[in-house]
Amino acid sequence: MKINNILIILLLLLGCENTPAEPQNVHGCLDSQACNYNSNATIDNNSCWYAEEGCECINGEGASVDICGVCDTDETNNCIQDECGIWGGDGPSENCDCYGNCLTVENLAGTWDTTSQSSEMTISIDYGLMFSGLDAYSCTYMGGAYIEADGCVLDETTMAIYAGASCTEIGGTLSGNICSASGTEDLCCGATMEMLSQTITIVDHGDHGDMTIVATYNDDGDGEMTETSYALVEVDGTDITVTMGSDDDHDDHGDDDHGSEVMSGTITIDGDTATMVFTLDLDDMDDMMGMTMSSAMTLVLEKQY
Repeated sequence: MKINNILIILLLLLGCENTPAEPQNVHGCLDSQACNYNSNATIDNNSCWYAEEGCECINGEGASVDICGVCDTDETNNCIQDECGIWGGDGPSENCDCYGNCLTVENLAGTWDTTSQSSEMTISIDYGLMFSGLDAYSCTYMGGAYIEADGCVLDETTMAIYAGASCTEIGGTLSGNICSASGTEDLCCGATMEMLSQTITIVDHGDHGDMTIVATYNDDGDGEMTETSYALVEVDGTDITVTMGSDDDHDDHGDDDHGSEVMSGTITIDGDTATMVFTLDLDDMDDMMGMTMSSAMTLVLEKQY
């Protein structure tokens, strides 16, 4: 009886071993071209992802190429444009601009004759804003209405009369209440001008230069008058800064205690010709209500030998 029971158990065990196992479903990516292809997967779960152009699977899912060609998933380290507009660039070299013009005071050392010097000014006047600042007496005198909250208010006809006359006087063009005017004045050089000639000599001291300016003027028909002035000049690429001084503090050794009048601008040199363009400070004029002004001086020099 025991033998029969043992045989039955053995038959049952052998029967279980021969029964095929149920296949297991594996969810995953079935595309062998995908970065996360799963060779064991039997059911596609739409999880496939692919490397973007310029990237590899090793860069990770969602990695992208920035404009400098670097592929990663960190957007905080994407390259940026330098001041010359080059992506991932390091900017211009020391004492150079973005076009490869590399200037220092050494390039200006020597004596230069001024071939031309001119001043250009632009002005914009908002007469509505300007007249609003009039006091009550002046406002009434001009035929306006003085309102405590708004200041002086002129009607369109009165405004047109005063604004038109004022704008015409400065050679401007009136549009509504806004007058726009501009003009250029030649300052040097020639027999018919107030400034007959101007010579500039620059001594190089490495990080700066000493500038000596000798100008000859027409002394109202009584002959010629010569004035000498001094300045400290600094050049960085195409940027130039001139700090004016006086003859009392000039010693030709680069350690002058120059004054506080500063002109900043740009400089280009083409062969023996140097062109400087300075933006002039008109802060005092800009304080006038309703008026904005800008001015620039252009200086063209020719190298002497």
